[in-house]
Amino acid sequence: MSLESIIHQQQETLQRWHQQSQRDAEDLAESLNESFQVHVAAELDGFVWDFADDFVTMITAEWGDRYAREVDAHWQKTLGRLQSQLEAYVGDETPEYAQTANELDRRSLYFCVDKSVFQKAFDAAKPGVLGMLLAPSMDNERWDDWSAEQNQKILQSLKKALSSILPKIALAISKTLDDAYDEYAQGLALLKPGALVEA
Repeated sequence: MSLESIIHQQQETLQRWHQQSQRDAEDLAESLNESFQVHVAAELDGFVWDFADDFVTMITAEWGDRYAREVDAHWQKTLGRLQSQLEAYVGDETPEYAQTANELDRRSLYFCVDKSVFQKAFDAAKPGVLGMLLAPSMDNERWDDWSAEQNQKILQSLKKALSSILPKIALAISKTLDDAYDEYAQGLALLKPGALVEA
């Protein structure tokens, strides 16, 4: 197969990925949402109310980290495959998407810093001062049931809040995917097809 054929094939692949980037982004956003909810549920198990303020900071940081990992994993399965195909032929001239990858860190940080969505959801569900005053003591046999009930309220509130912003998350992921495809395509266009190469 000639290098020209490989380049043409990859250009067609990138075009196809562009066309399905919104659907892929929606799938990634949903996967991110589901894995994050499992993580939050695990963190709420044995939750200590004395550290309630730290909880919101922790889950927003976790959300940002998972956001970056989901997108990067998708790139590894897509653009990473194209890079592996070309490396044997063009070596260091293999196209990259490093600029978009660096931008991903900034975009994921946005979701870390802007924790208002999680804060509002948490504040709306937590028992509050009066609720804590009326709560059974930790050595009371009713404590476990009361704590589990509060945790479920928080989890449901977070689920509702996340559902409301999933379209925004999917849109951000879609743009990031397209930016990476465009950056790779620009590098691909700079390659000069030569003689036949061995497949």
